[in-house]
Amino acid sequence: MHSCLLIDEIATTVIRNLCGLNRDADVLHLALTCRALHEPAMDALWARTSWVLGKLLLCLPSDAVVLRRSRQSAYIIVIARTLVQSEWSRFQHYAKRVEHVDLGTPWDGTSCETSLHIDLDTLKHMLRSKPWLGALLPNLRSIYLLPVFQAYLPLLLHSNITHFYMDGDEYMTCTDIQRILEPLQVCAPRLESFVLRTDGLTEGPDGEVISKQSTLFASFTALHLLDTSVPLTQTSFAHLGTHTVLRKICLSAHVLPSPAINAAAPISISFPHLRELKLTDRAVDLSRLLGLCSAPHLTTLWLIVTISAEELNAPLAPTPNPSAYCMDHLAAALSRFTALETLHVELHHGYLDKRPPGRQLMHGDAFLPLTALRDLRCLTLREFPVHLTPSVVAALARAWPRLERLELSRKTRVRDEARDAFNTGICIEDLYPLAAHCPSLRSLVLSVAPTPPATPFFRADEGMIVQRRLEHLDLRYSRVRSGQTCERIARFLGAVFPNAQLHSWEENRKIIHEIERIMQESAILEDTFALRSYPL
Repeated sequence: MHSCLLIDEIATTVIRNLCGLNRDADVLHLALTCRALHEPAMDALWARTSWVLGKLLLCLPSDAVVLRRSRQSAYIIVIARTLVQSEWSRFQHYAKRVEHVDLGTPWDGTSCETSLHIDLDTLKHMLRSKPWLGALLPNLRSIYLLPVFQAYLPLLLHSNITHFYMDGDEYMTCTDIQRILEPLQVCAPRLESFVLRTDGLTEGPDGEVISKQSTLFASFTALHLLDTSVPLTQTSFAHLGTHTVLRKICLSAHVLPSPAINAAAPISISFPHLRELKLTDRAVDLSRLLGLCSAPHLTTLWLIVTISAEELNAPLAPTPNPSAYCMDHLAAALSRFTALETLHVELHHGYLDKRPPGRQLMHGDAFLPLTALRDLRCLTLREFPVHLTPSVVAALARAWPRLERLELSRKTRVRDEARDAFNTGICIEDLYPLAAHCPSLRSLVLSVAPTPPATPFFRADEGMIVQRRLEHLDLRYSRVRSGQTCERIARFLGAVFPNAQLHSWEENRKIIHEIERIMQESAILEDTFALRSYPL
C-alpha cells in the first residue's frame, strides 16, 4: 500500500470520485482489499444504500424477521417475535455508519422488487426495544418521513438531525404543520434543511397559526434550505431573512397569498446569504415582494407566474395589455438582483386559455430592464406570448456576454395560431446578435416564427461572425411547416451556427432531416447567404 493513501483527504477523494462515476463495485473491491480505504469505502457504500433501515433489520436472526410481499410487489419487513438485547449487537455494529433513513413507502406504483419498506408496526416494535431512533442509529443526520409517522416525531428525532424531509398529503392543515414544527424545534434545534411538500391545504391559512409557524421557522438559526408549501406572510418572510442563514428557498403553491402582502406598510426583507430562490404567485404580488427583497448574492431565481382574470380584464390598466404591464413591473424588480446567473420565468399555462383573442400579445420591450443582469448565464422564458424585435434581441445580446443557455419557448395551440396571427416567437435571422455578442452560447431552445423578416436583407461580407460553440438547438416549439421556412433556417444555421445539432419532437423529425440536408448542401454557399444588418 502506498503511503499517500494514509492521508484521509486523498482516500476520501478517491472514494468520492468512484461514487460519482457510479462504480459501486470498485468501491466494494477497495473496501475488501485495502485497509486504508476500508472505512471511507464502507461509509460511502452505506450512504448510497437504498432502504437502509430495512437492510439493517436483515442483520437480525432469520427467525425474527419476516419478509411480506405487498400489493405493490415491494417487500415489507415484519419483526415476528420479541428480540432480546443481545440480538441487536450485529444491527448496532452496522448502524453506526447510517446517516440517512428513508421511512417513506411509495404506494403510488413506484415500488420495485428490491424495495424493503418499514411499516408502522415494525417501527413501533423497534422503538419498544430502544427508547428512540437516535439510540438505534447514533450518527443519523437525515430523515425522510410520510405523514403516517407524524405522531412519533419526538421518538424519531434527536439533536444530531440536520436534514428533515416529509411528503405531505391533501388532508394536511396548518395545524398539522405546526405539530410537525414544534417537536423539530425541541428535538432538532440545529436543523439545516427543511423540506415539506403538500398537494394543498384542506383549510385556508389562519393568521395566528401562520404567525406561530414563522416564529418556529425563525428559531432554526442554522437553517440553510427551506423547501415548503407552508403559507407564509410577508412579515414571516422577513423574519426568515433576519434570523436564519438561508441559502436556498423554494416556496411552491399556496404561499404568499395576495392578502398577506400589504403595499401600504412595506417591509424591508433582507437575505444576506441567499443564493437560490423559487417562488410561485401572481405577477403583481411577485413584483411587490421582489421589490422589497435585498439579496446581494442571489445567483439563481425561479418564478412561476400567474395572471388572474381580474388582471386580464382590468379596465383601468395603463395599457391595453395587462400582461405586458405586469411584466414591466416584474422585470423592473428582477433588475435589482444584479448578481443573477440563472433566471427561469414561466407563465402559468392557464393564462393562455383565458386571454381574449388578439389582445394580450406581449411586446419584447417589457424585457429590456433585464439588461441590468450583466452576469447572466442561463435565461429561460416559458409560455410568454412575446414577439422579440431585432432591436430588443440586439440589446439583450449586448448585455449578456457570458450567456450560455437561452430558452424562449412556448407550446403553440391551433387556436393560438389564429389568435396571434403568427406574431409570437422570433425570426431565425434575428439571432445573429447572439452570435456576435455571446461567444459562450452553447444551447438554444426557441419558438421560431414561420414568417420571413419584414426588413430587407443585405449580402453577407467576409467579416460575418460565425459562432461555433453552439451545439444544441431545440426547435420543438417552433411552427416550421413550409419548405421555404426550412430553407431559411438551414441557410442561416449553416452560415452562423454551423455546429448546431437540431432537436425536436418525434413527429417533427422529417422537418429536422430536411433542414440538416439543406445545411449540408449549402455549406459551400455561405458567402452568398444574406443577413439582415444590425448596428452591432
